[in-house]
Formats: sequence, structure tokens, C-alpha cells
Amino acid sequence: MAEVIRAGITRNSLYAMRETGQVEQLARGLYRLAEMPSLSQSDLVTVAVKIPQAVIYLISALSFHELTTQISHEVWIAVPRNSEPPRLNYPPVRVSRLNMAAYGTGIETHHSDGVAIRVYSREKSLVDCFSRRNEVGLDIAIPDIRRRYARGLRNLNQIYLPIVDEAWVLNGSVTPPEVIWRRSDGKEWVGNIEVWKLIQSFEGGNL
Repeated sequence: MAEVIRAGITRNSLYAMRETGQVEQLARGLYRLAEMPSLSQSDLVTVAVKIPQAVIYLISALSFHELTTQISHEVWIAVPRNSEPPRLNYPPVRVSRLNMAAYGTGIETHHSDGVAIRVYSREKSLVDCFSRRNEVGLDIAIPDIRRRYARGLRNLNQIYLPIVDEAWVLNGSVTPPEVIWRRSDGKEWVGNIEVWKLIQSFEGGNL
């Protein structure tokens, strides 16, 4: 609204343009010309403009990164714990207040329709969804983590291993890490044949 007024358009003129369909209202005080191309992510753009400190969080972040098929009717966001409460009529938002360490870690900036959208990284989003599984639902967290590992195994088999001369595949869930497979000086050694066969045969299905 303030930018429109500075451009010389009065409030009455703006409201008249809205009534005649020349502009569309995205949120209170946020308008765009109706003739412009459709927004690819209109809800996230609105949140980014109206709540500058917001970071797209949990299910909405997974959806942004195409790591879930879950459709949320709210935009999940994180804001600093001591920040002012967000005021937004639409879209509906679910707000989580985080301490500065948790809030400031893993933020990426992406651009959509000329607007900078801040969203947590894939890795942080998966970890956050799992750690807050009681809030987002275990049925959301586990399948999305599985999909993330599925992508990693595809990349391992199809991209990385064919092009490197030396490589190690380790099981980091035990101490010390277990060597599943390694390649060195043109020779390969298998430490756990069952796991290695599973990794090699994986083609993107569920783990």
C-alpha cells in the first residue's frame, strides 16, 4: 500500500481498481496487477512480503523442497522467540517461536516471482520434522526421511561411485563406523555383503 501511495495512486483509486478487477489483493495492504502472470507460490510470496522475519518451516519447507506429498492448509513458519507476533489475515500461518540458535541455522534464500523467500534447507527440515514428529505427525516425518535417503542412494549408485577412484561406504550408526565397502588403487573390498547388495540393488523404492 505505501509503495502505491508513493507512486501517486490514491487509496480510493486503488480500491476502484480492485473493484473493477485491474488489481488483485493478496493480503491486507498487498496488491498486484491482475494482468501479471500467475504467482507460482502465491502464499509463500505473501508471507515473505508481509512477515520479513519468517522462515518457511516444517511441512511447508518439505513441500517447498518437494520432499512430501502432504498438502497443508497453513503456511508453517518460524520466527525469533522474542519477535512481534505476525499479523496476517491470509494465508493462514502456523507460527513456531525458536531461540536464535535454532532459528538462524540452515536458512536458504530462494527467489520466486521476484520475491526473496527464506526457507530452511532440506536437511534441517527433515531433522526438524523428525524431532517435532509429535507436532507434525510421525506419518509425515518417516516417509519424508525415507524419500531423502532414497534420493541419496540413487545419487551414490548413479552419479558418485562411477566417477571416483577411491571411495568408502560406512555405516555411521555404530561406533566405530563399520566399513560396508571401499575402493582403493583399483581394487574393491566388501565388508558387509548383505548391506552392500542392498545398496547396489536399490532403484528408488521404499527403504
